[in-house]
Amino acid sequence: MCGSGSCVNHRFHLNFGRSTSDQAAGGRPGLKVKHIVMSVLFPDTHPKMEALQIQLWRQASPARKMNMLAQLNISAQMLALAGLRAQYPQASEAEIRLAFGHERRGAFQN
Repeated sequence: MCGSGSCVNHRFHLNFGRSTSDQAAGGRPGLKVKHIVMSVLFPDTHPKMEALQIQLWRQASPARKMNMLAQLNISAQMLALAGLRAQYPQASEAEIRLAFGHERRGAFQN
């Protein structure tokens, strides 16, 4: 357990403690949240900059968030296609697209 800000991988911690008053009364022990754990999203980013990024995401309009998601999907598709091209350097573009389609379909069938 990290203590007094010494943890590198977490900003906050979630720690459940048993309520002794519930146990003493013969009831089911309760859980009390002492503090919350939030993992670092970007280990190579300063915590203040990460907090700013999260704040900007929260303030973004729904249309902006959808645009960011669309761009993320396009980037993921481009990376997947590049991976297939590297894995099958002799394949034509049509074969790469077909393999990509099979991989996507397989992901949805699992």
